[in-house]
Amino acid sequence: MLAVAEGLPHSVLVVLVISAFTMTLLGINTVNSMLRKPKPVTGPSERIHPHYDIWDGVNNFELWQVASLWVGEEPISRSLPNTKARAVRHMLVQDSENGVLEVDQDDDDPDFLMLNRATLIKYAKKKQMRPLFLFPEDR
Repeated sequence: MLAVAEGLPHSVLVVLVISAFTMTLLGINTVNSMLRKPKPVTGPSERIHPHYDIWDGVNNFELWQVASLWVGEEPISRSLPNTKARAVRHMLVQDSENGVLEVDQDDDDPDFLMLNRATLIKYAKKKQMRPLFLFPEDR
């Protein structure tokens, strides 16, 4: 590098040295980031299993709670971040509108339709499904 650098002005040499140093640091950081273990996922996408022992004592549910419990998740948000729970919600709403699923208390907002455990068990059997929150013997 000295043979190439002899004819260059001092300011150009400084820029070259700083550039080479920066590129080296960036390369080291890139290698380090590739070698580090990934951080665990947190936030709404993290799966939280239901407390079945508590839910076993509940006989009346709001539809949004049933959708989460149906897919094996603790009902923590009415927005249903899990796409499977959203699909179950859609199935439940559609079947309640078509008379396939009997609701205890009607509401303008389908998320707040009230469903009781006995009706849900009959409905699940009719659909040939066995969500764990309704069938403790399968846990």
